[in-house]
Amino acid sequence: MSTRELLDYMNSMYDALKGQGWKYEKKDFGSTSCSLLTPPPGDANGQFATICGLVVKEMLVMTMASSKPSVPMEKLKTLAESAAARLP
Repeated sequence: MSTRELLDYMNSMYDALKGQGWKYEKKDFGSTSCSLLTPPPGDANGQFATICGLVVKEMLVMTMASSKPSVPMEKLKTLAESAAARLP
């Protein structure tokens, strides 16, 4: 699967979740793009999902956190960029 195909697939997933009442926020930090998915109100089992990704050396580097307390996009951005910097 190409990077473009993966991103298109992820966007279709976001659209499906929005249709189920999830809130979707997106923020770009230069070449790093992050998203925060918030479960619908009243969903006792739902967890926040924070995802950040960037393309480096023709590779897509992604980080994701899923937990009850929301992980700020800024924290995951730093982790994604740190991982990308370690690529050969």
